[in-house]
Amino acid sequence: MKTIRNALNVLEYIMAYSYEGSRLTTISEATGLNKTTAYNILQTLQEYGYVKKEDGSNKYVLGDKLLGLTGYILETSDFKTIAMPTMEALIKSTGQTINLMMLLGNRGYYAAILKPFGISTRSQIGESEHLYCSAVGKAILANLPEDQVNLILEMDPLIKRAPKTIVDRQTFFNELQVTQKRGFAIEDEENYDNSRCVAAPIFSKKKLVGSISISGSSSGVPINSFIEFSYLIQKAAKEIGNRLENSDKEALET
Repeated sequence: MKTIRNALNVLEYIMAYSYEGSRLTTISEATGLNKTTAYNILQTLQEYGYVKKEDGSNKYVLGDKLLGLTGYILETSDFKTIAMPTMEALIKSTGQTINLMMLLGNRGYYAAILKPFGISTRSQIGESEHLYCSAVGKAILANLPEDQVNLILEMDPLIKRAPKTIVDRQTFFNELQVTQKRGFAIEDEENYDNSRCVAAPIFSKKKLVGSISISGSSSGVPINSFIEFSYLIQKAAKEIGNRLENSDKEALET
């Protein structure tokens, strides 16, 4: 059990830094494993295709097998199918990018992204996201137990990624409390320059399953639009949650 737990901790850390890649020394320090143990785990994960080394570097990133499994889960999930009509209605009414995030373990993955014609996005379906600096992520973190949030922040610490990223731990937890009380999360240039996002958590049978957001440039999503968008996104999240519950009921009846 300890070996499996250690391997999962290594894998979770690499997942948390899938964008930058992780070196052996960093993985060893973050997981509390000595270098020899961490190296042996990495070799096994690499052998089975769950991690790989970036070309021309000593950094470890997610392997094709794990990315394929994640993509399969997202593509075959009812979550995406059930949410799509709501997402299509949102993009039509707002003209902004709509993101759907699915919670898998301690990570959030983009299950679907709808964007207006001619608009490019940095996020890709199947990719994981830093939860602490994105609206879709904060909507999730605000509704998780504090010990789970602390675990996630140990693997993915508060690091400045954009002009307004919250890096003070107490300020961040205060933000999560406010987010949980009001029912939606806001990201204002915390993940990327010139970007804003409003998100709401999605629950099914009182269980947190993911989140949905409206995102765009700072000019496309002005501060004064937060009130209108927060209403729309909370309504959309509730609608998706209700559909998920109804889908489960129908499955039991057949």
